[in-house]
Amino acid sequence: MRILMITPHFPPILTPESVVNAKLARALVGSGVDLNVVTALEYGIKYEDRSPFLNKDLGRITRTPAPIYYRWAKMAGFIDRFSKRKLVLYWYLNRARAFAAKLLQETSFDLLLTRSYPLETIMLGASLKRRFKIKWVAGINDPIPYYLTPWPYTQGRRNPISDYWSCRKTREALSAADGIIFPGQRLGKYLERNLNLQFGPKMIVVPHIGWKKQSGHSQGRQIDILHVGTANSLRISLDFFSYFHKAVQAQALLRNKVRIIFVGIVNESFKTFVKNNGMESFIAFEGQVSYQESLERISEASALLLVEAPLQEGIFLPSKFGDYAVAQKPLLLFSPEQGAISDLVGGYAHPGFLGQEQSRFKEGIDRFLKRLAEGQDLSDYAYPRPWEFEENIVIKNLMDRLRMV
Repeated sequence: MRILMITPHFPPILTPESVVNAKLARALVGSGVDLNVVTALEYGIKYEDRSPFLNKDLGRITRTPAPIYYRWAKMAGFIDRFSKRKLVLYWYLNRARAFAAKLLQETSFDLLLTRSYPLETIMLGASLKRRFKIKWVAGINDPIPYYLTPWPYTQGRRNPISDYWSCRKTREALSAADGIIFPGQRLGKYLERNLNLQFGPKMIVVPHIGWKKQSGHSQGRQIDILHVGTANSLRISLDFFSYFHKAVQAQALLRNKVRIIFVGIVNESFKTFVKNNGMESFIAFEGQVSYQESLERISEASALLLVEAPLQEGIFLPSKFGDYAVAQKPLLLFSPEQGAISDLVGGYAHPGFLGQEQSRFKEGIDRFLKRLAEGQDLSDYAYPRPWEFEENIVIKNLMDRLRMV
């Protein structure tokens, strides 16, 4: 099968979206797909990972260059980071249309695959499908259009006119798609409700691929509970971490041994909270690292922590969860009672599922620390079906569905 993928999110840019797309690209190539990728040379993102670990075997890549006026403005420092990203993104989409059209004219592709936000990427896919009569599958990992992202990630509708236009364009585009890939069913159902669409057999549910390094062990007697990925004020429950610290201090056998370590971007307000509340020996921040280093840290950790924002319904499948699942480490999951993570682990039937209601997560923390202090086996805290996120299983299921499109 010959596939043309279009996405602005791709290595060496280091974001959750680009890592997810790199895993998918490598899996497609490994399964025998002839893959071409049209992506951006630069996207205004601060962090990059140019290591061969993340950048090899991703197919034939065409990178649209950043506009000259963007490079000049960047050097002059005249525009902020968010504006840079928007500027490069819309330039990319314009150039990606031309690059993709040229490839489609010169080569016979079996499938067009667009990946990730923004809405304009979906519209580009629909436009190319109409022009070249090619089968098109859209990959969606977050709500589109953006205003449909639930609080507290967004404030909901901001401009009734533009939001109406965005919603209408999304409905038109996705109605033309031959398939729509979601990492979890809840996100697909959420968009069906909010866009007033029925995806039916077009909906393809394929989880994020999990990668792992050879399992390691924590150094010495330290017990490290690791959180990987972005942790901002929208996702962090201060009550959760305050109680966790208090509970650890109450355990004489664990005091000064248990640490929570954040690997990735953490906002300054949370760091200030940790400092002001005397938790600096309990919560540590290691900053952004390469993707390979993050997998190494996962393999060395004693347990893995997932913290989701307080949502009425958890529609997201965090990209790191695939890596957590295949690592087979004990999991602590601060996630909505009704949501994608709860569905996967069976809610409170999983000992590491903490929910987000205060009495529930306190009970879960106490139970975990008690078993940890007593030296009990914690293997039941691992994800029960790691093969669901293994590359060969995920890509086989995806290819089976793509051949039916």
